[in-house]
Amino acid sequence: MDIMTPSYLFSAISMLLMGYNTRYLAITRIIRDFFNDKKTNLNKEDFENIELFRKRLGYIKKLQLFSLYSLLSATISIFLILIKYKFQKESFALALIFFMISLYYSLKEILISTKQF
Repeated sequence: MDIMTPSYLFSAISMLLMGYNTRYLAITRIIRDFFNDKKTNLNKEDFENIELFRKRLGYIKKLQLFSLYSLLSATISIFLILIKYKFQKESFALALIFFMISLYYSLKEILISTKQF
């Protein structure tokens, strides 16, 4: 494996992290607006929305965490290639697994967000 293979994943993860951070900021803005509008008189639907917000934020935190794990594994893989040490492929495989887990949580969050509004 040459150094370019994990480097492609490195740049893709960095771009996704920017998108994930934008998503996190957007949901926090929605939550703030929701609570500014609903200072009193919360009904059952409002509590359901609060639970969905909590779930969405949890998924966003998980997908950011697994993206960072993937980025770290890709970086380790690049380092192992540079020093010509073994376990390069294993580190890259781990980066791909973390990346897939991140995409899974991203999909879950997207599915919740499209049902909510």
